[in-house]
Amino acid sequence: MLVPIFNDWTSAENLLADLDRVAGERDESYSVVMVNDGSTEAGSFDSERIRQHTHLDRVQLVNLVSNFGHARAIAVGLGAVAHRDKIDAVIVMDADGEDRPEDVGRLIDAAAIKRDTVIVAHRAQRSEGLVFRTAYSVYKVLFWLLTGSQISFGNFCLIPCALVRKLVFVPELWSHLAACILKSRLPMEKISTSRGERYSGTSKMNFVSLVHHGLGAIAVYLETVLVRILLGFLAFFGVVFGGMMIVVAVRVATDLAIPGWASTVFGVLSILLVQSIVFCVLLVFMTLKNRITTLSLPALHYRDYIAGIDELCE
Repeated sequence: MLVPIFNDWTSAENLLADLDRVAGERDESYSVVMVNDGSTEAGSFDSERIRQHTHLDRVQLVNLVSNFGHARAIAVGLGAVAHRDKIDAVIVMDADGEDRPEDVGRLIDAAAIKRDTVIVAHRAQRSEGLVFRTAYSVYKVLFWLLTGSQISFGNFCLIPCALVRKLVFVPELWSHLAACILKSRLPMEKISTSRGERYSGTSKMNFVSLVHHGLGAIAVYLETVLVRILLGFLAFFGVVFGGMMIVVAVRVATDLAIPGWASTVFGVLSILLVQSIVFCVLLVFMTLKNRITTLSLPALHYRDYIAGIDELCE
């Protein structure tokens, strides 16, 4: 299990207890890596309580040097576990209880049927407020318009170890796990899940967080987005140029033009034409620059983000 946490100390302990219970019911054992994303609230784990869990083989706390955000914490965690032996798969889930421990077994069962496949949890019905659900729907539409792909799942997923070792060499993993899985075109299977109840506190996801989350997903497809915007501006360029030709034709070939009308409209369209050309040139250079920029890979650079590792149970 890979569990990013930020100030969710109590929730994380409750999650460990529930994972131990689920593992016991299934006669399995799990190893848990929790990534402390630079928590600002002091907290610790009851090591004695954790050692009492009979179906958790190993529990580690990976402490990051600062708060880097949910996506980067997951990328660091995947980079840290990718090279380990005797790992069949990695399940990524949140510590707050909204990713239900009961669904862990469903992910594992689905992976037993669909081997070498990423199993992602798709929430069939969202339970957030109307404003959040509307904003989330807008995000999915924008994502589709800008990337040409549809995204309908989050970070709660099971990734076979062989595919983890591929993902950590994808630089976009720093930005957004779900979008990275989608872009990498790894074999994927969805299962429907419901949102669980939080162990404690309130959700940290608000409108600003959602915008940040959405931009991170779109950034994974940066080159695709730039090319689509470029094509859009080329189409706009064609429309403006066609409008200019129509103005010239009306002015020269007919008596319909009002004095001063043709020059005014032609001037406005000329400004729009020059702006679209400049924007297209900038987009081309941004795309080319992005292709030659040296990339940071989670597989190689995850250690730069780690301040230390605590063994809570082994």
